[in-house]
Amino acid sequence: MKVMIPACSQHAGFEWNRITAEIADTCPQCGGPRGEPFNGFSFDGSRRLVVSQWNNPCGHVDYYEDVRQEIIDQTTTKTA
Repeated sequence: MKVMIPACSQHAGFEWNRITAEIADTCPQCGGPRGEPFNGFSFDGSRRLVVSQWNNPCGHVDYYEDVRQEIIDQTTTKTA
């Protein structure tokens, strides 16, 4: 599924600190389906940034830090 997430934890609300990427449609913890993405906000303590949010039906939470790592792992796997 295609999502927009903060590129870093301290994004200052700047659009260039947001990345768009494809991630798996399944929860990395249990393999169940991920929820449908919708637009929401990420707050870094000072500013907000429009990003994708989703609620997994299984109840597991996808933290942006973990999703960034998933994207890195996918990229590394594809180029290796």
